[in-house]
Amino acid sequence: MAESDTITIYWAPAAFTAKQDAWNLIYRKPESLMSFIHGEKTPGSFMSQCPAMKDTLKNVFVFKSALDDHFDINPQDLANLKQDDTMEFIHTESIVGLRKYRPNQLKGYINIMYNMGWFFFADQPVVAKMTAPYYPSFSPIKNALFAAGEFNIGKWFRGFDMDFHVPPETDRFDIDVDDPLFFMELETDKKIVFKRFLLTDELVKMSAEFSTAPAKYGRHKTLEERYELSDDVEYPAMVLKLIKDAAVD
Repeated sequence: MAESDTITIYWAPAAFTAKQDAWNLIYRKPESLMSFIHGEKTPGSFMSQCPAMKDTLKNVFVFKSALDDHFDINPQDLANLKQDDTMEFIHTESIVGLRKYRPNQLKGYINIMYNMGWFFFADQPVVAKMTAPYYPSFSPIKNALFAAGEFNIGKWFRGFDMDFHVPPETDRFDIDVDDPLFFMELETDKKIVFKRFLLTDELVKMSAEFSTAPAKYGRHKTLEERYELSDDVEYPAMVLKLIKDAAVD
């Protein structure tokens, strides 16, 4: 297949909060949603051959849990979280942990994060949409809202977190090995290849400039205006060069 018909998506675990830990073993490579839901097809099934389904789901990928993580959450601990931008960890028996670093974003909900994050960058412009698993629907926290979002991962280099808005009465988190953590949909007709890279200190610093850009360079700029700012200084080319140097062959 010609190179122009392929998009390479580079990905890496985000820097874990405890710098002395790598935690690479809990990050599994993404897989096609079609293969995930049709791993064991019913004899005579037409679903995987249905053009409507294939076109809808062909560029959706699932990121799955590599571990079992089951723990109680004390609602009072959630109520006691400070409503500012300070980082706070929530005391649980979680293997990975829960944390908060921003005020609540939605009335009637508390904003917390499961302490896993990812970086994505593509070798050409492509919009990536991250959502809660919806086929089938899944959430490790009852009645939680997953903070979905989309941006061009060939122009903008920032981290993606598992960001939840949870009811104040939340008291439990349950996830098993192979449960879907989130879905990624890529807006392209090209073949998609995923490659892992090793996150370097320089890339962490560059991602921080992207994530703090609204406060530094204009809080009310649109994404397109931010992409133009990035393109003007050839930021995507710089990021891609560093990522290719750190790619896992």
